[in-house]
Amino acid sequence: MLFRPLDTRPPRVKIVNTEDGNELECQFNPTELARELEVAYNFISADGLGYSPVQYRSTGAQTIKIAFDLSAIGKDPAEMMKALRFFESLCFPLKTTGAPPPILLVWPNFISLTCVVTRWKEDTSMFRTKDMQPILGRVELDLAEARATALYSEDVLDKGGLRS
Repeated sequence: MLFRPLDTRPPRVKIVNTEDGNELECQFNPTELARELEVAYNFISADGLGYSPVQYRSTGAQTIKIAFDLSAIGKDPAEMMKALRFFESLCFPLKTTGAPPPILLVWPNFISLTCVVTRWKEDTSMFRTKDMQPILGRVELDLAEARATALYSEDVLDKGGLRS
């Protein structure tokens, strides 16, 4: 019989700033993930043809909606504020590049994608009375995959969301 140590944790979802290496590992793995793709076609109009031939144009960037529950770190106000600042910082340009940093979204054994943040939303509640630091926090991110090369059907069939 194989015994696992009591302190063995399941794999965690994490976000890595690819420019400076800063990362945030989730205390609670997200319970939902929404992924979406748009595929563009040209519908060619030809006089006298009884139909419109379809021509593939492109597949857009995959978009991802994900939310992070930060309530586990609310017991430590410094860690909560650090996490909130990390997420917000992903929306602003770096001095070195003039653009917000790309991130690596790692969902073990499921997704590993280089993305950019396209929307950020923070909800905080239950503030400590002695210093008004938030106890509960939730951050929602909309991400768009940032690819530098073409992606083919065979690649997706073989590796799915494990691309970076």
